[in-house]
Amino acid sequence: MAAAPEAAAPRGVFGRGVLTSLAFTATMAALALANNVVISRLAGPGPRGLYALGVSLLAVALPILSLGQGPTSTFLIGRGTAPARVAGLVYGVAAALLPVGGAVALGVHLIHGGVPTTGMLAALGLAALALPAAALLEGVRGCYLGLRQVTRYNLCQAAVIALVLVLNAALLPRGDAWVLWNLGLGYWIVALGVLVLARPRLAWPGRALIGRAARYGARASAVVLADAGLLRVDYLLMAAMVPVEHLGIYAIADQITHIMSWPGLLAGRMMLAESASDAGSARTLDKLGLAVRLYVAAIVGAGALAAACLWWVIPAVFGDPFAPAYLGVLILLPASLCKGVHAQIATYLEGQGAQRPVVRAGVVALAVDVALVLALVPRFGWLAAAAVRTAAYAVQLALSLAALARHAGGPRPGLVLTRADAQAVARWIAARRARSAAGAHDDAA
Repeated sequence: MAAAPEAAAPRGVFGRGVLTSLAFTATMAALALANNVVISRLAGPGPRGLYALGVSLLAVALPILSLGQGPTSTFLIGRGTAPARVAGLVYGVAAALLPVGGAVALGVHLIHGGVPTTGMLAALGLAALALPAAALLEGVRGCYLGLRQVTRYNLCQAAVIALVLVLNAALLPRGDAWVLWNLGLGYWIVALGVLVLARPRLAWPGRALIGRAARYGARASAVVLADAGLLRVDYLLMAAMVPVEHLGIYAIADQITHIMSWPGLLAGRMMLAESASDAGSARTLDKLGLAVRLYVAAIVGAGALAAACLWWVIPAVFGDPFAPAYLGVLILLPASLCKGVHAQIATYLEGQGAQRPVVRAGVVALAVDVALVLALVPRFGWLAAAAVRTAAYAVQLALSLAALARHAGGPRPGLVLTRADAQAVARWIAARRARSAAGAHDDAA
């Protein structure tokens, strides 16, 4: 975060950023899978459900209380704001959340009459303690993405997952409550590491930038909150409807299909930086269409492979109590496709400054999700929640595709990979090889 003031982010690195993020995705997917295995084997479905509650509360609270610092930081730097001023804003928001998180955690302690170790109150207290560190990391990652420092952007997230995995393996044998404490420790240790190692240059953002960030951030937080709500609100609602063990089984099915959607979600993050620094250009819209079609082809192939083998992999890896998660995976597979495609379309529109249709799509989909979960889960159980989530993501994608068509002033991009797409990818690979060969020749000379 030490680039020259008012320097615009470099352009033309979307493809390289996506490939770098895909490499990190494979690593983070392996780490997340290992973390789930550790929790499942050492603690069982109950603590896995408790872990899901803690993650869900943090995911819902973060965009509200941090005013969408992640996408806001990316947008501001992409539009030429000095990185030091954006970093000052990020660190200021994190500092302001310290007393907020402490007050909520103290309230939980007083209500419970001590430190809770299980249930919703325990998850709430942990989320409050972890909130300032999570907000700092989200804002810093947004700055890195705006500067196109994709490796650092991904390293922050990978470090949290890796650290939580190590802590769970070391401390879960001491008691199930460590499944929450380890999550909070993971965020705080990585946040403090970034603070010490990055040594960012900070500048007072100024009243005008704070106002601009607040306006954009309010809409950005609504977008992030809708996405987080679709991903997490069913856990919070189901906590009062189904046993916590069922939450743990559902969480495994959800985690598997969510990992499958990571390439689309990460490509969406790269698209936000690309679109913000290339307003009104048809070139970025063409990149969006190609990225979406490549993702659809990949997720269809991955879904077929998952359907063929997970029926025996899930009980073999996580244990027999988690075998019912296979049916949940089958129900949630279409949600992975819808989620990844929407992520790329939504961030393209956000980068162009068209946030309202993205907010609208998320709010409508979240309303569908909440209404159907309340109506169906008490009668049909956690599998109904999986079906409801798939339906909600389908609604969100349909609305975002319609918004893209209106914004672009023409037909929306197709979803099926074409021969022209294959030729474009081949030309891009050839150009990359030519540049690499030229660079090697210059080094040798």
